[in-house]
Amino acid sequence: MAARYPSPPGTVSLREAVYDLFESLRAVFATRLELVALEGRRAGIALAQMLLVGIFGAILGISAWLVAIWGITWGLMALGLAPWLAIVLVVAANLIGAWACVAAVKKLAQRLLFPATLAHLHVRNPPGAATPSPGGGADTPSGTI
Repeated sequence: MAARYPSPPGTVSLREAVYDLFESLRAVFATRLELVALEGRRAGIALAQMLLVGIFGAILGISAWLVAIWGITWGLMALGLAPWLAIVLVVAANLIGAWACVAAVKKLAQRLLFPATLAHLHVRNPPGAATPSPGGGADTPSGTI
């Protein structure tokens, strides 16, 4: 501050000190916002790259799966199975695998609901709520958040 003001530092007015403080805060916030903007741009580019690599990986995985299924079908036909039966067996195996994947996703989706957190936050009788009757009729408040 001594270089900015010709008078000694002890004689700086309150207004000048507050102005310096606000200028410093503005500079800090401007720097932080610029950093957030740059990191946001970098994250967006990384997300686009991840999506592109994921699409290429999916294409490669699907083509490898099709070749594997073709090989299994061809192998079953080489063992003497009728072509239609080999195809039906391979399609059935794929459908069973797809069903198992869907069942696993449905089971895992329950974890997205934060069951332990909801159970922890569950309020049986919040203050001011009507006390539920022992029968628990339909018009009785549930007492949950």
